[in-house]
Amino acid sequence: MKATMPLPFKGQERDGLRLDIRLFTFLILILSVFLAESPAAQQNTNWTECSVNWRATGSFALDLSPFLKAPAGKHGPIRAKDGHFFTGDGERFRIWGFNLTGSTCFPEKSDAPMFAEFIARRGINSIRFHYLDSNWGNNATLFDPDLDHTQALQASQLDKLDFFVAELKKRGVYSNFNLNVGRHFRKGDEVKDFELLGLGKTVSYFDERIQKLHAEFARQLLTHVNPYTGLAYIEEPALMIVELVNENSIVESWVKGRTQGQLTEPSRSIWRDIPPSYAEKLTQHYNEWLMTQLNPKELKRLRQECQIQPHESVPRLAPWQFSKASNLRFQTEARFYIHLELQYFNRMYRFLKDELKCQALVVGSSDHNHHMSGLPHLKSTSQMDVVDSHVYWQHPAGNWMEDIQNSAMVNEPLKSTVVQLSRSKVVGKPFIVSETNHPAPSDYATEGIPILAAYAQFLDWDGIYFYTLSHGSPKEWDTRHPMQFDMGPDPVKMTNFSAAAYMFYRQDLKIAERTHRLKYTNEQVLESLRLEDHHFPFYSPGLDPAIPLVHGLEIANFASKTPVAHPKLTNTDRNRLLSDTGELAWVTNTESTMGYITVNTPKTQILCGYIGKENASLDNLAVNLESAFCSIIISSQDNLPLKSSSSILVAATSKSAPQNMKWKDQTLRKTLIHWGALPMQMKALQGTITLKNLEKGRAFQVTAMDANGMTLGHHIETQENTDGLSFKLGHPATVCYQVKRSETFN
Repeated sequence: MKATMPLPFKGQERDGLRLDIRLFTFLILILSVFLAESPAAQQNTNWTECSVNWRATGSFALDLSPFLKAPAGKHGPIRAKDGHFFTGDGERFRIWGFNLTGSTCFPEKSDAPMFAEFIARRGINSIRFHYLDSNWGNNATLFDPDLDHTQALQASQLDKLDFFVAELKKRGVYSNFNLNVGRHFRKGDEVKDFELLGLGKTVSYFDERIQKLHAEFARQLLTHVNPYTGLAYIEEPALMIVELVNENSIVESWVKGRTQGQLTEPSRSIWRDIPPSYAEKLTQHYNEWLMTQLNPKELKRLRQECQIQPHESVPRLAPWQFSKASNLRFQTEARFYIHLELQYFNRMYRFLKDELKCQALVVGSSDHNHHMSGLPHLKSTSQMDVVDSHVYWQHPAGNWMEDIQNSAMVNEPLKSTVVQLSRSKVVGKPFIVSETNHPAPSDYATEGIPILAAYAQFLDWDGIYFYTLSHGSPKEWDTRHPMQFDMGPDPVKMTNFSAAAYMFYRQDLKIAERTHRLKYTNEQVLESLRLEDHHFPFYSPGLDPAIPLVHGLEIANFASKTPVAHPKLTNTDRNRLLSDTGELAWVTNTESTMGYITVNTPKTQILCGYIGKENASLDNLAVNLESAFCSIIISSQDNLPLKSSSSILVAATSKSAPQNMKWKDQTLRKTLIHWGALPMQMKALQGTITLKNLEKGRAFQVTAMDANGMTLGHHIETQENTDGLSFKLGHPATVCYQVKRSETFN
């Protein structure tokens, strides 16, 4: 991506405030690429160049494409039934997907078939097309850049999208279109104060002109006939999901002080206040709504509390007034914002379903801000077909070169992405995570995918989209520097993604034996918005955050007539949170802060985190490693139990980073001096791995593979003893290995 284009940085709450990258931070980061360390200051030992190449061709020992049923939509569209996804022939479907962002959504037609092949081979069965409506230049948006409005689509861009979607469909990959993410209105759109609105968050819930433009964009895109499939997108069975708005909640905006109407000059912030004209309009809507909701006695009490005259409008609350407001005032206004969300979602849903006849499933928005209650927004979004959530472990905030938290999630299970996301599942609705990542430059990113994949199965979630494969065109992968969220070039993340795909597709882990269903009264839902941040992430007093690491968890009711007590964990070792299936364990040690998780199933086993010699042993896996922090995944490639499998994948990963990345303090690792440069490098694990309790009678051969899943032609020396089959890691330096029985040698 060119430096002149603003990047699609994802904001995240920190200390209660949503922050996004400042332009000067971006420029510093880009500058650091060009000022990367000279050859005289090389990386530490054991770092090796290790690149993911989507153009790679040849024989792949790691190929997940057989799990994809091609073409996508072969038996009709994916349906939501009994709280889960099902194919047209009645088979349970789970999303194991990735986002594509901006120009990555529009690969050149010469590249699209090979890029689609790469996507299928890595085991990606669904793509979330994110920022189709961006303003990052001609090659990153559907909107015609030469017009003074955003009401016409670029024919060339639409053609590239059509062709790519068709190539994905051929290979069994479903699509997910986001209708409103990065749209910046122009003068010709006739949107009031368009130059102040940015992405138009908040105002989309109550401004009729903006809502009309959203609907018309949906009509233009979804009724368009893809010439490469012969189908309009409204009837395309490979278009699985349509998302209405991204990370947009007027309830959140109210709680975070972004409905005050103080914005009078353009702002670079995504998370901005609304202009005065929109604040006035919102207050007008509020007062009109009050007349239909409150009886005369209640309305009089409300006016008295606000100390206003009968002819004056009831003012809306600012966040700093919440604590002193009466229940009547606070809860009434909260209900108003929930009403606006429900009204918008239902209107758009009916437009898509009744007028356009779109058969794709609909997502409203995501539960994306875990530093406030998600209950009111979930009450709204759960009226759609699918419930969605976003979370990042230690999302960058402020100056992205300096404010780096950089600590391991395994040491903080109760704040983990798993626990945060577990608050959002609703009974009767498929639950997906459409954005998640351990953003770079985390030293602990190898833990993210294995942990989330395992607990997603245990908690019976319906899909994950990782954010993001790339922000730039795939043809730029060799030259464009990967940023915080770009996972495609990362050898550690992509290896773990494909390794975890085996257990995810097969559902190797059992679903929780017991699932707790939460019930809330209307008052609890509303009052949760006034709770302090120490109630993070559930904002539900009395709810033990350890529950989703032991049992299932979901919301059954947002309008219970009476309060229902939250479940309690009994007889639970808090330092070893064992799933009720016995297959998952999250272990912490408050004295040494050396946490780890284990997954122990017949077909997949995982050791992840701080793996010591005394605890690094499962039914078929034992390790003795020099590295303190890493992830080891072993998974059967032939669907047989590991003990009898003829082909076992071993993913052994630690750290990855651009070459010559330099920290200000090599020990603290909280501030970067240089971001580094391509190519990507990985730190090879050193030590021994042992596969235990394998069936006797046949010899084994271990072959090293690269980050593309291709064999390196290097057979690893093995040793068979009473413990099992052992071999050394790190020679050659790589991220994965294949263990094959002799009768299946190539």
